[in-house]
Amino acid sequence: MFHCIRGTAGSGKTTAVKSIKRLYPKYSVIMKDKLGQQIINLCHGHQTLADCVIVGQYVEHTDKITTGGDSIYYTEQLKLAAKYVDSHGYDVIWEGIIHQSYPIFEELSRLSPVCVYYMDETEDTILKRRIKRSKSRGYDHQMTTATGIHFLDKLKSENLRIQELENVELIHTHSQLVKDLFVDRLQSRPTRPFEDEDLWDFKCRYDHIKSIRSKRREIVSDLFTYTD
Repeated sequence: MFHCIRGTAGSGKTTAVKSIKRLYPKYSVIMKDKLGQQIINLCHGHQTLADCVIVGQYVEHTDKITTGGDSIYYTEQLKLAAKYVDSHGYDVIWEGIIHQSYPIFEELSRLSPVCVYYMDETEDTILKRRIKRSKSRGYDHQMTTATGIHFLDKLKSENLRIQELENVELIHTHSQLVKDLFVDRLQSRPTRPFEDEDLWDFKCRYDHIKSIRSKRREIVSDLFTYTD
């Protein structure tokens, strides 16, 4: 089963995933990308809690930055990772601004059920969080506020399409409730280990996507670069 934490920046997505991660006594980093960012984290459950995989970098109490789902740069990489983990029998969890579009849910729902947890915080709460975060990082908080409102409206509009998809459940919630909702929907099914050869093949394909997209970006950048 696929579990996506959906919402705009400041809605509590990363907090929600961290709360799920804390349910597990230990976890193993199965794969990192070329930059050392965690991509596949296997959470080891117990008798009453099945194993699952969190996609992205969620680090606590270290000098590393918790980039969450933003450690995955392209939607093609996210879909590849989700499909790879699902093929091994594990439930998959992810979040991130660029990984929430309708086509992703439409495609993945053909493989396994998808549960979308929409962080339905008030607009005032989200904007306050965004402004506070922007100021701490030296960003223009007025521009952040404007883009936040625009993206929030877009998400709400797209939710209407998502809830019409077959094999997709859309739940309106907030970060404090997600872990309980997740446990209720977590599926226990036969799994197979991540073999070294199999994992290496996946890593090569994952990194290849980024190298191709990076080259495309360089080409487009060159086309729009003019000199006097």
